[in-house]
Parts: sequence; structure tokens; C-alpha cells
Amino acid sequence: MTARLLRLGLLTLLTAGGGCFAILITSEPARTQEPKKEAGATKVRDSLSVIQCVGCHGIEEGSLAYQEYAKRDWGGTKAKVTQFVKLNEFVTWSKQDMHSQAFRRINPVDPEDGKPNPIAAKMQENLKYDITKQAACLACHSLDLTPEAPIPDKHFNTDYGVSCESCHGPANDWNGLHVQAEWRGWTPAQKAAKGMIDLRDPAKRTEVCVSCHIGNVKEGKFVTHEMYAAGHPPLPAFELVTFCRDEPGHYHQPKNEAIEKLDPKAAFERYHYRPMDSECADARNLAAGSVGTMKAFADLLADSASKAGPNDVLDFALFDCYACHHELKIPSFRQDRGYRGVPGRPSLPAWPGEGTRVLLKSLDADASFAKIKAEYDQSTAALQKAIDARPFGIPAEVAKTARPLGDACGKLQADLAKLPFDTARTEQLYTAWLDFVKNTPKDKAPGPDGLFLDYFTAQQTGWSIRVLQDGLRGRPGLKVTLPPSETAEARQKALGMAVSLELRTSKTDNKQPSAELFNARMKQLGNFDLPPFLDAMTEFVKPGGK
Repeated sequence: MTARLLRLGLLTLLTAGGGCFAILITSEPARTQEPKKEAGATKVRDSLSVIQCVGCHGIEEGSLAYQEYAKRDWGGTKAKVTQFVKLNEFVTWSKQDMHSQAFRRINPVDPEDGKPNPIAAKMQENLKYDITKQAACLACHSLDLTPEAPIPDKHFNTDYGVSCESCHGPANDWNGLHVQAEWRGWTPAQKAAKGMIDLRDPAKRTEVCVSCHIGNVKEGKFVTHEMYAAGHPPLPAFELVTFCRDEPGHYHQPKNEAIEKLDPKAAFERYHYRPMDSECADARNLAAGSVGTMKAFADLLADSASKAGPNDVLDFALFDCYACHHELKIPSFRQDRGYRGVPGRPSLPAWPGEGTRVLLKSLDADASFAKIKAEYDQSTAALQKAIDARPFGIPAEVAKTARPLGDACGKLQADLAKLPFDTARTEQLYTAWLDFVKNTPKDKAPGPDGLFLDYFTAQQTGWSIRVLQDGLRGRPGLKVTLPPSETAEARQKALGMAVSLELRTSKTDNKQPSAELFNARMKQLGNFDLPPFLDAMTEFVKPGGK
């Protein structure tokens, strides 16, 4: 790992010093096993990984190289290269992004400073296998070198954790092309054919993120109950805009000045981008992310259940943790709130689907969504019936009903892509969230237009409302009255006493010990109570000056 840092540091120094060129260095990737020799074995590709990206994307802002790029026109427009990409993406990733630490986090002894990692050490002790060499761990904590291979045949590069190609796709076929001028005119489909993942599409970006943050059986990504029991921290709820913002984002968001200068039709066809004055990008990303999250969970259920026998019990990790690990106290907001399904039986987590329910309600006035809304509601009801049939559900029925729910989410995503989230539509979504909060009682089961809240769903609610407030401020034609911006920080701090809206305590340092981060998160999760959250949220959304 030290050699890795020295190598990358040298590259960064060279590029920061003024050389506007990519330095191509190859390194042997770390693998969990040697390539199979028999006929038909999967060919293991060499990973470009971070090494060949640093030359252009490891430039410190203000350096000679950066100044040179800042003078160049981008894509035949009057915009500059630095208005399209930041060029310091590697710097942000290596110093601030937790993804760069992903493999380091599962090493019982830190390979850089030699200090013990208590969470990883305890997991390895309990699981009784080397977690740094298991595909089930490496699938989310490193770079998959052979994404097309069956899970037992996969190979991984562990040098850089979750690095560039983990999200942007295997770069062997597009790395050289994407620096060429003609690449700017290629469609997302043409780029995808070369292996570049279209992360500018919020549906595709969500799919990539939630493959780890929720799970994907086909890709070998699933945090099982066994892993949780061994010590894996609980995965938090997921909201696309918030996670990308707090990653932190290494791209221009939400406005990209270079793409703004393109013809609007070309901007959308090539980059899924609509001008800021015609769309609130974060509202569209929030909507697409909500639906994509539910789709991923439905697909995870269907794929897991399809592998189970008729007398098998589905993995406990698919269910709401607090269905079993609930607080034993009186009064209990969970008893007051009531249950979806049969009381006392493990229930599905609420948070993956509440955002989609609110979104669909905001589209009530649009007749074109009536059919997909009915399909979604019917699929949700059928899945709940399969879960209620017996404790942990009947696997065959869960698979049979979860699959149509995932398909309905896919259709909804496709329809949303055609729908500009202008000021009026963003206001409708914001108002729908406020109505759902208002219709959520503290001491009884919520009606159909109320939220089924626990800690994770409360996080989803807070994140979603905050995203929409931020996106609406200063938009043309705004009619809703927002809380005054001068009190937003204080209100958020008060809401944070009930539920944390922060994914990490430090956004400038990714080296914070895991135990410190997760212990603070678990303490607040355990202390969550519904009435204080609703009181704080009421204050958070209280109207004021624009």
C-alpha cells in the first residue's frame, strides 16, 4: 500500500508540476486466485485502475497543468476544459472519498500504519476465513476485474479499494478514446458499448451505487445476516443526491457551465442534462434515485428468494432489523405506529419504498402515470401478502411477486427520464413530502398518505426534503414559501438531534477509524423516537421568507 502511495504521489507531482499529459504505468493487480488454465476459462484483463487516470484527473487546482487546461476550449464551445471536468477528481477521491479506503477497511491490520482495525479483526475472527480474499467481501470493497465472470471465477484488484473503474466501468476499450474530440459527440449508448457506464443518467448511477449499498445477488454483492452478526456495520438508508454530495462529489454539480453552452437537445442526448433554468436537476436525481432504490431492493428480494427452497427461510438481512432487534420499552412508538403485515413477524424494511410512494402521489394529476401507479400498488400489495403468508414469507411467492415490483419500478424510471423536473413539478414533489409528514401521526398507524417511519425512513425523509429545499431556492417562478435560508443551518442542527442527516463526521478526511464513525451512528439509531423527530421536522419545514 505504501508503494501504491509513492507511485501515485509521483504521478500527481509530475502532473501538478505542469505536464499536461497522461503517464501510462502498468502494475500487476492483486488477485484472489490465479487465472484458470483450462479451456474456456475467463481471461483476466489488466486493470487500468487509478494509474492511467491520474495523469489528467490528478491535477491540483491552481497548478501549472491546471492553468493550462483552464485556457483550453472544451468541445468546440466557449467553455473551458475545467468547466466540464474538475481535473482534480483523483485528489478528491484519494484524500476525501471513503471509497478509496474500502479495501483498507476490511484489513484486520492497517497495511499503511500497521494499526489494528477492530471491526475487521473481529469479523475475521468470527467468520473464520480471510475476509481480504473472499469474493463476497471484495465484490464491494475492491475493483472487480472480471464483472462478466461467474462469482466463483471473479478476480479483483485490491490495491486501490473502490476506484475509478469500479463506478465508471472497465476502461481498457474507452480510456484512449475518451480524450479524443470526437468522443464528445458520442451518445451514451455508443460509450456504453465500449464499457463506460453512463453515470450522468441518474437511473444508471443509482443502479451502480445501490449494487453495493443495497445489494445485487447476480454480482455477488449482499451483506448477509451472518456478516452483520460477525460485526459488519448496518448499511444506512440510501438517497442518491445526498450520497453523491457527501462522497464528496468530484464533478460540477448541479450546474455544468460547459454543457450549458451546448444546444439543449445535444446536451440531453449526450449527457442527460437540461439547462438549469428549465429543470431542477437534484429533484430529478432524487426521484430517479428513489425509484431505483426500490427497484434494487425488489430485485434483491426476487433473486434471493428464487435461490431458496420451499422450506428455506430467507436471509434475515432482507428484513427490517428492528423487527427483531427492537427496543424493549413502554411506551414504544413502534407499537403505537402499528405494523405492516402481521404483528410479531419479521417485516420488510420500510425505507426503500417510502420515497417512491411520495413521488407517485406527487404525480396524481398526471394521467399518464395512472397505469404504472396502479401496477406499482398492486405489486406492492401482492409482495406484502407473500411476506404475510408465514414468518419470513414463502420464498416462491416472494420471488413471484417481487419480480413484477422491480419491473414496475423500471418502467417508472423510464417514464421519469422523459419528464423535466421544472419548478412546478419540483414544488409538487416538495409539497407531497410535506403533506406526508403532516399526515404521519405520533401515536397511531399512519393512513395511506402518511409515512411509515423508523430511523432509516426518517433519514430518507430528512434528506429528501433538504434536497428539494436546496434545489428550489432561487428558481424562476417559485410559488411555495420556503424556510428562510438564514435559519436553515440552525433548523438542520435541531433536526439532527432527532435523526442524523450527516453520513460522516469529517468530509475532508477519509482516514477516520471505522469504529468511531459507526459507534456514533449506532448510538443515535438506538435512541431514535418518532414524536421528537416529527416535532423537529415540523420546525424544519415551517415557511418563512424566500
